[in-house]
Amino acid sequence: MARRYGVIGCGGAGVNRHLSNAVSHPKLSVRAVCDLDETVARDTATEFGLAAYTDAREMIESEKLDAVSVATPPGTHHGVVTDIAPTGVDILVEKPFARTLANAEEMLAACEQSGSAITEINNQLFRPLVRWVTERVQNGYVGDVNAVISYVGVNEAAGADTVKADWITQIDGERFGEDMEHRIYLTRNFIGNITDASLVDSVTEIEGLPYDTAEATALVRAGDASGYLTMSFRSSCPNVFLIIGSRRTLLMDMSSRIAITLDKPDGGSELLQGNIEKVMEILSQSAKRAGIHARTVALRKLADFGVTLDGAYATSGHYQQLSELARGDPDQMTVTPDDIRNNAMAYERIIDEITAEK
Repeated sequence: MARRYGVIGCGGAGVNRHLSNAVSHPKLSVRAVCDLDETVARDTATEFGLAAYTDAREMIESEKLDAVSVATPPGTHHGVVTDIAPTGVDILVEKPFARTLANAEEMLAACEQSGSAITEINNQLFRPLVRWVTERVQNGYVGDVNAVISYVGVNEAAGADTVKADWITQIDGERFGEDMEHRIYLTRNFIGNITDASLVDSVTEIEGLPYDTAEATALVRAGDASGYLTMSFRSSCPNVFLIIGSRRTLLMDMSSRIAITLDKPDGGSELLQGNIEKVMEILSQSAKRAGIHARTVALRKLADFGVTLDGAYATSGHYQQLSELARGDPDQMTVTPDDIRNNAMAYERIIDEITAEK
């Protein structure tokens, strides 16, 4: 039997990620939406043929819901979750889960007390390319992971259409506050639970940029492994992860959806210092060819590099996590309360330091 489901927050993520996936899910019966803006709630409900509410708890109790998504701005997650947890509803929370570890703990405690299952959107873990790389890291293909270097660049000059919702400029860390969680959980996926996190560099006050901070690099540690997380809003460099192991190095380009294997220990330094132009040329050529593999992941050899092409990106991480919510079994949820705690700890420390730099 399909579980009765509703969405709290009718913004971009609520409608385009949660609601649009839920209405096509055979194990979810979408009943209602909720938004503080009555007009937005009513318009969204009318579009999808649902009931509209402005009070989340009222929606859950009136519609007898089994599960909900919380897709409101990050600063409201704590209040929403602690308010609705006593109903016993299962909850999928959009990232970032909470601004502080203390808030996250209170949200988790409220759900534990009521018996509500709760998990957080870590949607990029479900991308086919990420899963392919994860399998190889876990089976020892790269050896011991020594470091993960990640870089994502977005060119957001004033007026660029990539600038997102108004609330982003109002939260701590601005775009870093919205997007850093992706860097954290993806890095954790390869190095393990983070024991320490700090900001090591930042660039501020770039003319034409709508944010106070233009670029930031954070350092996280997990045992003997380190992760360097750089986000820049003054360049258009692709979204890449370099996983440096004792046996091999993997370069995962999430923009072009391909991975490159270098069969040399600590090959990342060679890629970064000597061959990056060649690597980017291979990435570009391979990405074009990937179009003919619409539903497959192909493995090829180009010169000294193994290239993996991800042509199955249509798989939605939100849909996969909604599937977990539909099952209602916390033991089958990919992102556990301990994962949420570790994400929240690293997120709080990094965003605190970014905010202090302003």
